[in-house]
Amino acid sequence: MWNSLFILLALSVSSDLWAAACCVSQGGISSLITGDEAIKASIGAAYSQTIADAQIDRTVTYRRNDDHEYRLNYSADLGVILFDRLQLGATLPWTRRTRTVGETSRTHTGIGDIRASLAYEILPEWEYSSWRPKAFIFAQLTIPTGNSIHTTQGLYTIDVTGRGFFIPSVGGILLKSWGDFDASFSIEAHQPISRSFGDSQYAPGIGASSALSFGFTPLNGDIRLGSSISLSYDQATQVSGLEGGEGEPQQLNALSFQIGWAVQDDLSVLLNYQDDLLMGGSHNFPLNRMASLRIQTQLPR
Repeated sequence: MWNSLFILLALSVSSDLWAAACCVSQGGISSLITGDEAIKASIGAAYSQTIADAQIDRTVTYRRNDDHEYRLNYSADLGVILFDRLQLGATLPWTRRTRTVGETSRTHTGIGDIRASLAYEILPEWEYSSWRPKAFIFAQLTIPTGNSIHTTQGLYTIDVTGRGFFIPSVGGILLKSWGDFDASFSIEAHQPISRSFGDSQYAPGIGASSALSFGFTPLNGDIRLGSSISLSYDQATQVSGLEGGEGEPQQLNALSFQIGWAVQDDLSVLLNYQDDLLMGGSHNFPLNRMASLRIQTQLPR
């Protein structure tokens, strides 16, 4: 059971925070079923505050005392086993953004980019092995249902809740547990599909993200403690037309700490704290501190 909870934390908490900026895409597939469930559903809320901005030269500029930006991201995830080792998943996000600079304040609420995924358990764990992990491969499509930086009309771009591009991605996940300890590693690559906004054509570069996570369940009980490192990178966007030019690449390095509680066999509560300032090395990206809560339930096969 904790393998399933662990991968939910390791991947979904990073994807909850992708909206901290307009252009970097985190590759989390939080609807993934990794245990013996037939259906898995979860709802989550993540509250974040932008503390600083990582500049192009990787220096950090902290926000002024009168500049406050907050986000409350909600998400609903559903994963369903289609047959044997093949599964289908979907994520529906909703975002509320608020920014106050001096005496001027703006708030916007809207849908984010919907994600649909297909995953396959390529390396099942039929019998115990001290070294061989359980492995999944997946394909995911991000659908631009949210408002993007290219169509924004709000002050401080407050109405931006999505990237504005169809984004196909592929990746893999490895899971392994040893008694009270567990670990996972995930990696994905994505290529947004170019499109026009107004009189200009935007062609984002390829991107990738990865996460390395570790966990500990004392006495194999109902409480699990964990930590994860996540890295995300996107190449610059090429622009042709009236606004021709090239943007800058973006990179985010984040550190997270988690605690999970198995309330009962079919119900779990997951808490996460993520800090974008602890690791350093981020590039051209807003830096946030985030706390999130997720509740998960599942039906056995």
